[in-house]
Parts: sequence; C-alpha cells; structure tokens
Amino acid sequence: MSIRPDSPWHYAGAFYALVKAQTKLHILIRFVGKTELFIESESDNEVINSQLNEIEQHLKSARQNLMATKMIDLTQKIEAQLALKDCNTGELKDATGATYPEIFTALKQLLDAGKAQYYFIYTMPLPTLTYQLKKPFWKI
Repeated sequence: MSIRPDSPWHYAGAFYALVKAQTKLHILIRFVGKTELFIESESDNEVINSQLNEIEQHLKSARQNLMATKMIDLTQKIEAQLALKDCNTGELKDATGATYPEIFTALKQLLDAGKAQYYFIYTMPLPTLTYQLKKPFWKI
C-alpha cells in the first residue's frame, strides 16, 4: 500500500475514516435515543463524550488526508503555471485561485525539492520576487 497522496489507497483511507465517523455517530444517536432525560448519569455523559472524541479524531484524519491531496493539486497547478512562464505570487494567485499562505507553502515544497528557483525583477518602485522552474544545465 502506498501512502502517497496521489495513490488510490490515500483516498481509501480518507473514505474509511469518514465511514468510521459515520458509524460512531449512528451508535451515539441510538445510545442517546435510548436514554431518558430523567435518568441522566455521569457514565452516560462519559460515553457520549468519548464517542464524540472518537468521531472528531476520525473526521480530523479524513480532513488531513483531503488537505494533503489539495496541496498536491496546488503544487501541480503552480508547477504547470511556472512551466508556461515565470510568475510572481500575484500571478500564481490569479491562476490558481489559492490563498497566499497556500501558494507560499507549495512554492516552499517546490524550492526544497529543487524544482523551482526565484529571482528578483528590478522595477520601479520595488523589486518583484519572481519564481521559475529550474532548468537542467543543458537547457540553459
């Protein structure tokens, strides 16, 4: 099984987490429906809280899986945009529709992987930070 975010197993893991959360929620609904309002006990509250905590953990796991997938998609979009032309972050924001923190995170991943590099274009009034894909030395 691959744990890469673009593998089918990654999506299966997210689906499994959502199914587990749904199952826990159904159990909780049945449990709450069987208890009467007049007979509330501390143990009932503990059971309900533990079930809610488990549901929250399953949903958090599914959310993390989906965010990793979204970040891979954004990184690929940015890489495709940089393949077309050198871009600054404003142009990447317009092209991808992502927020600046997401764009900078994806750019950091590309820079760390050695796929991209940056340079400054000196224009008036301020220099502009511009990103480009790294070209192999034989294509320079």
